[in-house]
Amino acid sequence: MLGEERRALADLNRCLELRPQDPNVLLQRGLVQADMGELDGAISDYSAAIAVESEFASAFYERGCAYRDKGDFENAMYDFDEVVMLGYGDADVLTNRGGACLRLGLLDWAFEDYDAAIEFEPDFALAWRERGFAYAMLGDPERGVKDLDEAIRLDPDDSEAWYQRGFARMQTQMWREAIADFDETIARDPSDAYAFANRGFCRRRLGQYARALEDLNEA
Repeated sequence: MLGEERRALADLNRCLELRPQDPNVLLQRGLVQADMGELDGAISDYSAAIAVESEFASAFYERGCAYRDKGDFENAMYDFDEVVMLGYGDADVLTNRGGACLRLGLLDWAFEDYDAAIEFEPDFALAWRERGFAYAMLGDPERGVKDLDEAIRLDPDDSEAWYQRGFARMQTQMWREAIADFDETIARDPSDAYAFANRGFCRRRLGQYARALEDLNEA
């Protein structure tokens, strides 16, 4: 896979030698670099594309995602703002901006974005998952579980939604139900160490010490 990405990068470099100011080629090179984990290089390319085409919504969106992945939620929020102001504020953009706001402590704005995303596209599972996660993290796990129920109904293959519902159920001491959710998480993502650790915690609370130790060793 990495070899294919390097070949794609070499091809895009050759394109830029011929068309150094082509915003679409800069965007594509940024996407390849992001796939390779080279987020600083990706951000540089997205910024160069925006410098050429100041209303390039796709470049703002991808740069926002790269900032998000770097943990720079303030710049991510600003870029998602730009996408919305350019008229492309769909459910995905609103959910991503909500996530950035949540991590910046801008809770009212975060929930406004999650609510708007769900209103815009009621079947958008990610918005339900992220709002459920936010409720659970902020001390309202019952509402979190309801949102996560809907996220799982819409996308039952999303291991993160199962994990987040298990985490929310832990907060209400629903140990067996939480274990069942972590089982589903692990079935979809056997490398999820947090799911093993939290399942082990739940098993310990139920007195299942041997099985709890197995999970904690796996984590």
